[in-house]
Amino acid sequence: MTPPARKTAVASPPGRARALRSDAKQSRKTLLVAARGMDANAEKAQGYVAWSLSMVTSLAPVIGYDKASKIAKRAIEEKKTVRDLCEELDVLPAAGRHTNVCALSPLTRA
Repeated sequence: MTPPARKTAVASPPGRARALRSDAKQSRKTLLVAARGMDANAEKAQGYVAWSLSMVTSLAPVIGYDKASKIAKRAIEEKKTVRDLCEELDVLPAAGRHTNVCALSPLTRA
């Protein structure tokens, strides 16, 4: 039995890499120009953060994975935010509620 033929990798020419970097820079500039004069809706952004179940991820190192996953499941079932459930269940010590955990940071405080 003969070994399979080796395939050689074909590198793209250096000019192609430069062109890709140039395209990326131009796209970024275009986006920045388009964003000028736009204002972020802070209230809406905070709402997105508050209702994001990914916020429970930052709880896992503090309260453990099992408890964090139960909070995420309950948040879905009861249509509550992670913050509301943490406060309801008294999951974190009062001092750590808004400082130790990203999900409960001052940014997301209602």
